[in-house]
Amino acid sequence: MPIPDFQNLMLPMLQLSADGKEHRLSDAIEVLAQQYKLSDEDRAELLPSGRQARFDNKVGWARTHLGKAGLLANSRRGWFHITEQGRALFADPPERITVAFLMRYPEYAAFRSQAAPANTNEEGVPPTEEVTGEFPAAPEPMLRRLTAIDAAYHVLSEAGVPLHSHEIAQRMIAQGLWTTKGKTPGSTVDAQIAVDIKANGTNSRFRRVRRSTFTINSNGVISTAAVSAVLSSTEPSAPLPAERIGQAQLSFADAAEQVMHRFANRQPMHYQAITRHALDLGLI
Repeated sequence: MPIPDFQNLMLPMLQLSADGKEHRLSDAIEVLAQQYKLSDEDRAELLPSGRQARFDNKVGWARTHLGKAGLLANSRRGWFHITEQGRALFADPPERITVAFLMRYPEYAAFRSQAAPANTNEEGVPPTEEVTGEFPAAPEPMLRRLTAIDAAYHVLSEAGVPLHSHEIAQRMIAQGLWTTKGKTPGSTVDAQIAVDIKANGTNSRFRRVRRSTFTINSNGVISTAAVSAVLSSTEPSAPLPAERIGQAQLSFADAAEQVMHRFANRQPMHYQAITRHALDLGLI
């Protein structure tokens, strides 16, 4: 099946977000790909730059255009939700949302007035043929090379969940954000994030959740009772679920209490072992 242009994707994307929940862009891409029954070959087709899948690019631009019209809003990097203006439209939706349709919204008309020259298409390159209704715009951002630490922050921000350093490195390279000649990119990323956390402490952009697993530091604090509930409901041999522990910050005494409860089995434990477990669990 031919890959739909971004205009054909806008109404399905608004429908997807009509539940009022926060949605991740990567999840929307998967849902829409299934809805349009795209083959693996369709999904693998790249832009001329070779750095991004064509379908992913079009879904991204569908979100961008709906956002410029005030129908969707970005709640955080890589996530979006429907707005009140979007709800109002969805109450009586058109058969298709197009660029011409969005021009009824003043904020979108202002966006159009600042668009790129008409001799480029939505991929930022001269069109090989006239495509009716395709909106000329600049290419997606973040296709430039970044430092390892900035690329890691971008990947974690878009993921919205903690990731192991090897997964972070794989995503950085796959997205064309970072390149390295080293044979162990995951170890490089692990080391650089660790150095950033050590150098900046609570002001670091990162937070270690457990060994070699990191998330974005939002300086969130959860109570000792909440941590205790998580620990007591988790088998000692199982890895601590990062999405439940969140970004806990406890005093060393409180963290030691939780570690002793989980690992000591009523036996003495050396302070170095306590510290190691507390760091692995992201308690301090």
